[in-house]
Amino acid sequence: MAAKIVPLKVRLTREGAEAIIRECFDDTSRLGWTEHATEQMDDRGIVDGQVLAVLEKGAIKTGPDFSEEHGDWVCILRKVVAGKVVHAVVGIDVEKRCTTVITAY
Repeated sequence: MAAKIVPLKVRLTREGAEAIIRECFDDTSRLGWTEHATEQMDDRGIVDGQVLAVLEKGAIKTGPDFSEEHGDWVCILRKVVAGKVVHAVVGIDVEKRCTTVITAY
């Protein structure tokens, strides 16, 4: 009977997640937005610049946690932007070193 080999998933640290997010902020070709994110931002009166400020300088509030469903790491960042607390939920693909904004509130 052949043994099933499961690859070891290295834990993404907060520091590692922040590094990838900042890289994607600097190289926006590696930054994506879900349709859900843009719809929710419109509904909540949040503009792209506010979310970009969160990606540039925000602190990770929760995560990163691995999402089996999506196959990437998810975390929530938070920053006060123009007097308003803004959260961004992002997915991080470690292998491709890219980030996707899932939603913002």
